[in-house]
Amino acid sequence: MVAKLSLILQLWVNPRSLEIWTGIMRQAIALSRWLLEERAATVQRCVAGEEEHVHLQKAALMRAKLAGFTEPVLPRELYRTYDDQRKELHEPQLRYLLRTGQVHQFEDGRVQLCAATGEGLV
Repeated sequence: MVAKLSLILQLWVNPRSLEIWTGIMRQAIALSRWLLEERAATVQRCVAGEEEHVHLQKAALMRAKLAGFTEPVLPRELYRTYDDQRKELHEPQLRYLLRTGQVHQFEDGRVQLCAATGEGLV
């Protein structure tokens, strides 16, 4: 990649050049490093975005499951509606829904969708 960039930069500076100058090669190396750093940062942002998308999908599924209950339920009752009922898999989505105000938690620990999400509280 560095060689290609240096050739492009050299021909851009002097189209009739027969050799690549040292300064141009250094610029190409620096540009290549910058491009690789930007690529890595972009990949990290894409992965984080995909993880957030999956998390939001899971939270939407939990909201749909909560909407199926006519009365407030304990979290463990909600978790039982999943094929894999492990608390550690579903608790992050419930915490997210509580934190964003989409779900209300009563003093006894039961949860229910909030009125703002289209469902009424008991």
